[in-house]
Amino acid sequence: MLILDNFEHLLEGAGLLADMLAYAPGLKVLVTSPERLKLRWEWFFDLHHLPFPPADTTAPLESYSAYRLFEQRVALPLPGHWPATSTP
Repeated sequence: MLILDNFEHLLEGAGLLADMLAYAPGLKVLVTSPERLKLRWEWFFDLHHLPFPPADTTAPLESYSAYRLFEQRVALPLPGHWPATSTP
C-alpha cells in the first residue's frame, strides 16, 4: 500500500504511478488530491465534509465514516484480479 497525501502538487507524476501499478500488480495506491489524476483505473471519492477522527481521539476508528470508507476501498480486489467463482 502506497499512500500519497496532497498529490495535487505532483500531478505531473501521475504517469509514474501508472507505471508502478502496471509493473507491480499487487500494489494499491491511495492518493489524496482535489484534482483527478486521470488514470485508467482511478476511483474518485469526494470526501469534503466527511467526518474523520482528530489526532487525539480515543473513540474507535470504526465510528468515523472516513475510516470505514478507507477500509472498504482497500479491501476491494484490483480490476483483473477478481476472485474466481466456483460453479456448483
